[in-house]
Amino acid sequence: MKKTLFLISLFAAFISLPDRMLAGTTSSGQALLKSPSAVAQSMGEAFASISAEVGGVGSLHYNPASAAFLKEREVLFMGRNGIADDTFSSVVYGHPTAHGTFSTAFSYFGVGNIDLVDNQGRARSVQAQQDMVAKLNYGKSIGSSLGLGAGLKFLRSKLADSVSANAVAADLGAQYKWRHFSFGFAMQNIGPSLKYRNKEEPLPLTLRAGFSHQIDMSRSQVPGRLTWAFDVSQERQSELEKSFGMEYLINNMVAIRSGNRFNKDNGQLQIGFGFIVGQVQIDYDHLNLSDLNGVHTVSATYRFKK
Repeated sequence: MKKTLFLISLFAAFISLPDRMLAGTTSSGQALLKSPSAVAQSMGEAFASISAEVGGVGSLHYNPASAAFLKEREVLFMGRNGIADDTFSSVVYGHPTAHGTFSTAFSYFGVGNIDLVDNQGRARSVQAQQDMVAKLNYGKSIGSSLGLGAGLKFLRSKLADSVSANAVAADLGAQYKWRHFSFGFAMQNIGPSLKYRNKEEPLPLTLRAGFSHQIDMSRSQVPGRLTWAFDVSQERQSELEKSFGMEYLINNMVAIRSGNRFNKDNGQLQIGFGFIVGQVQIDYDHLNLSDLNGVHTVSATYRFKK
């Protein structure tokens, strides 16, 4: 009982951290916020407490401690089209060892072309924005219940093929498992500002906290595992965001998912599904934004044999 009260108190303290930690002007480095996982997106990105054992190696995007529970080597490939002629792609690799789990990731974010006209009236088409992010992550389990993690990121951002900036950021996180519940806490994108020539813009410092619950449905008519999760998060100069997601994994072969980010995407419900065949898993997520084109995300995971 004391342990439960402690976890609830820690959760409440985390989401009520002083606002000054998130103060600052408009943030840059939005590529740091792009999810590499169709699984997480279709669950409303409520992934602070979801370990890599459950959500795959892409879960370390939300909490570096999630990699601590990865059981086997895993690689994830993801691609997504956006609503403003933008694209995002990512590859993530996790490698568990006797000394902890080492992970690396690389992602690319690009926004469509724009026309630039020089002083002589000559026009040329260039890409409006290009962001590249490289990550290194380490997670370590302490016993069977506690996982700790830390990550380091390098961001290079280029605007209109003429102005560029670099930044280094860090992530810190923890996950704790208790019975069929899991709790997660993370602080992400800790680092100095991006500097474009004479203008500095702070990185999107993000705080996350969440909990999830797994229910064994093996005795039901459709045997499987039901997972539901709830997160709160806050980015620099943004309101507190809430997200909720669910997944029903049937016979470890087919997954049906749904989720909602209540403060984003116009409150639209996200839906997704996945198939597992041997060592390969294919996942899809769809978000329909009213009159705008829908956002489609596909990811593929390969798990290496031990």
